[in-house]
Amino acid sequence: MNPEQLELELARELHRGDGRTVWEAIQKPLGRRVAFVRLEEGLLPSSPRARALMDESRAHARLKHPNIAQVYSFSESATEIAVVMELTSGEDIVEYSSQHPGELLTLLRELASALSYAHAQGVLHGGLDAERVSVVDGSVKIRGFRFIVDSSRAIVSGDLATGVALLCPEVSRGGLFSALSDVYLFGALAYHILTGKPLSGGAGTPQISAREVATRFLLPNGLLDLVRRCLEPIPADRPESMLAVKEELERIEQDQAREIAAPRRRSRRIFFGAAGALLAMCFVFAVGLVVRSRPSETIRLSRVPVEASDSQKARIRVVARPWARVFVDGDYEDTTPFAALLTVSPGQHLVRLEHPNAPPEERLIEVQKGQIAIVDVEMKVQRSPLPRGEELPFVETTP
Repeated sequence: MNPEQLELELARELHRGDGRTVWEAIQKPLGRRVAFVRLEEGLLPSSPRARALMDESRAHARLKHPNIAQVYSFSESATEIAVVMELTSGEDIVEYSSQHPGELLTLLRELASALSYAHAQGVLHGGLDAERVSVVDGSVKIRGFRFIVDSSRAIVSGDLATGVALLCPEVSRGGLFSALSDVYLFGALAYHILTGKPLSGGAGTPQISAREVATRFLLPNGLLDLVRRCLEPIPADRPESMLAVKEELERIEQDQAREIAAPRRRSRRIFFGAAGALLAMCFVFAVGLVVRSRPSETIRLSRVPVEASDSQKARIRVVARPWARVFVDGDYEDTTPFAALLTVSPGQHLVRLEHPNAPPEERLIEVQKGQIAIVDVEMKVQRSPLPRGEELPFVETTP
């Protein structure tokens, strides 16, 4: 059947093999880019490869899923078969996954979702591998679904062409291909994506090295275990369906999202805690400026509890730089620096600091019983810190 009869304009050849030729074409009425599939010259519609193309077309015609290539039209004559379907010439899923490791779980979940949907419609794939899956605009597209199954959801393996399906241990032994065989092929494709190497047939469960996979991907918890179970040689030991695989992948995705979010929440708590501490420091600094600029203002300073035996007393610690004589309520108490606390009665007290080469500083403080008020002052010394001919009597140093 000529492309002109289907109102197609051929653009370029995409694939030749398996008894068919695939072209990229433009559907003229819609201007839509499509895939045009036709039998190779010399093949009759009655040939096995022609029947395989017909089976695929009928299977895809049943399926409407965003991750499955859509069939737009099917034409058959005595000498030819032609199919117009969705163009899926995207990126190779193995290469794309290695270049976008953060999308690994999403791609596997989309694969599982498409297979689960197809199985619910009574369609098995029968040949899932990297050649039949593309990544188009960041999403999976599967082509090559072939088998419409009966209520037993199984077909005789003799109806299968040799190839990918023979990877399944039950098929290689001459048994039935079922939905659980598609589960195995999903595991084989996941193995290929994770390791970068296609799975080769053999007895037993294929070994997957976590160390080897870790060089390509940051593995989410539970993913390797799921892939290993999909590759169990006995179908009954695999996940019970592709729906179960899809749901488990969704749980792994959710767990990974929570693990990623937890450090972010901790980081936000640390950030806001640091911001709060910074604001508190700014507030203390601002209070200090107010204290220095308005010495007669009543100030409530930070307090430190004292021992229980001194709970009825009030204390004052004075820090003056470089030094100062300390007067409390007009009475001389001591000269800084000194380590001893000044004992006072609870209530308000006027603390006056004098230095011979600096203006006096006064602080009106309020201290309660059982607590310590701290007065910290920078004296505005203008000349030598000691008066001429006078020596500072040494009392004691601060701790």
